[in-house]
Amino acid sequence: MIKAHGGRLVNRIADPGERQQWLEQIDSLTTVSMNRRETSDLEMLSTGAMSPLEGFVGREDFEPICEQGRLANGIPWTLPITLAVSSEEATSIEIGSPVALRAPDGDVYGILEVSDKYRPDKEREALTVLKTTDTAHPGVGYLRRTGDTYLGGRVTMLQRPAHQGLEDYRLDPRETRVLFKAKGWNSVAAFQTRNPIHRAHEYLQKCALELVDALLVHPIMGETKPDDIPADVRLECYRALLKNYYPASRVAMSILPAAMRYAGPREAVFHAIVRKNYGCTHFIVGRDHAGFGGYYGTYDAHTIFQQFEALEIGITPLFFDHAFYCHSCKNMASQKTCPHGSDQHVFLSGTKIREMLTRGETLPEEFTRPEVAEILRRHGVHSILGREFEEGLVALMRRLRTEPGAPANAGARADAGARADAGVGAGVGAGIVRADGGEAQAEPEISLARQRFVVPDRGDLPPLDEYAHLTAADGSRRTVGYTEATRGCKHLCRHCPVVPVYGGQFRVVQPEVVLADIEQQVAAGAEHITFGDPDFFNGPKHAAKIAGALHERHPDLTYDVTIKVEHLLAHAELLPLLRDTGCAFVTSAIESVERIREVAELHRPSLKNLANIELWHHPRPNSPAARVEW
Repeated sequence: MIKAHGGRLVNRIADPGERQQWLEQIDSLTTVSMNRRETSDLEMLSTGAMSPLEGFVGREDFEPICEQGRLANGIPWTLPITLAVSSEEATSIEIGSPVALRAPDGDVYGILEVSDKYRPDKEREALTVLKTTDTAHPGVGYLRRTGDTYLGGRVTMLQRPAHQGLEDYRLDPRETRVLFKAKGWNSVAAFQTRNPIHRAHEYLQKCALELVDALLVHPIMGETKPDDIPADVRLECYRALLKNYYPASRVAMSILPAAMRYAGPREAVFHAIVRKNYGCTHFIVGRDHAGFGGYYGTYDAHTIFQQFEALEIGITPLFFDHAFYCHSCKNMASQKTCPHGSDQHVFLSGTKIREMLTRGETLPEEFTRPEVAEILRRHGVHSILGREFEEGLVALMRRLRTEPGAPANAGARADAGARADAGVGAGVGAGIVRADGGEAQAEPEISLARQRFVVPDRGDLPPLDEYAHLTAADGSRRTVGYTEATRGCKHLCRHCPVVPVYGGQFRVVQPEVVLADIEQQVAAGAEHITFGDPDFFNGPKHAAKIAGALHERHPDLTYDVTIKVEHLLAHAELLPLLRDTGCAFVTSAIESVERIREVAELHRPSLKNLANIELWHHPRPNSPAARVEW
């Protein structure tokens, strides 16, 4: 069987004894919060998918990766796998010390043994790896959003990230290698996708199957662009296609828990090397592999392989031209095999596909199999509005009001251009049909960008005393107002409606906006404020700033917040601040019964320390809060 990249398949998953040893000292370690991409990287590093890497890269490897597409020892490696922290966080982290790695859901998933701490040149990283510094590129936007210091070092994974609904299709490199050996497959071609498979993809895969023993359909299921089709919908499409149109004895499917970088040619080589670690001998490379917008040439992902010797990459790339159905040929073909003009070719853009789905039309069988078309039609959407959605909602409503026959798309394209200039992803195509039959929108509104929030206009609302009130422990009644310090949530609780929209991310509302909103409610008679954030401690520093400023302006005003159990334990040092700034009570919960033991084990020292602490005690005589003890 093909050897792993670098000659050895890495395994950085803690065995039960090692895991227990780390858990016993977790609370004494500095904690670093990972985003979704870094969490995916931790899993890929630990399972050996990113062999020969054993952890996040230090400066010694970072610079040659960026400049030459190689590790310091000369082994080809095209993408820097990094863990970013702010400069403030970096000051408390010592080289040679382990740190706990906390995922967006609040759990500690691993340990990093810090061997390097450095400030990268992110402009140079963007230019060399992504070939652009344009903030409209999602990879550049990611670099701008993350911390300015990178931590390098070997990792150890303590627990696996959840892939809800995908567990049956999650195979590690060791497991796919066992599968291939058991099946007697000596040559396996991997197919990378982040979209449903249509007839052109099927054509490439079956061409490859004529050359090798088997095919591994290996879809990306880590973080992708917000406007990509959701993972569960894609998985349903893959299952339907493989069941009806592929030989079961020669095809396997497994998810790849990697995050997309949209790094084009660099990512094509990376994807090939990763599949080599999974035991594949061949890798299908199509047009504009891992591309985004017009940042890369159509076949740059093919030519980049010429920069490396075949033996040092190890896996054989299978390069394919753009495929389509030709009416004259009456079959699937490509520019290499079809002599006919483009007027005979069936090619549907994403815009056209979504327009047809919106109108309830069936996608032509020349483009996609009917089973897949039905799944996409059933899950079809008109527009995507998420996260900070106010601007997008306003823009969408304006377009919906366009008179029939008017150039509905003119404003949309101008808006999209303005968003692109501001570093915001433009919309993908669809159509919305008005109730009167006229098409009001040729493109959907895709609004997932960060915005400056505005102070809510509450002028036309009924008086506050017609809403909720708080009955305090002393029997007094206090008029209640409401605001939010953040939007979204770090957690991925299964019961929560916030998760599908924000996907484990959150955005802070500017402090001046929050405080101005509270000011107008105090002026209207509010004596208590409820913070409606799903978790007030999603951004603990932001929360502390809001609480301190609120108390300074209105020392007699009380408030309440919602904080998940894990965050109460993780940020116990902030509880006295809440007590002293007027927090009357905290609403808290744990996601499920099965999580109780896990949380208790992870935070056992904290639980012991908190057992007898008086959390809230307001000495002011007019305070409504009762004394609450754990």
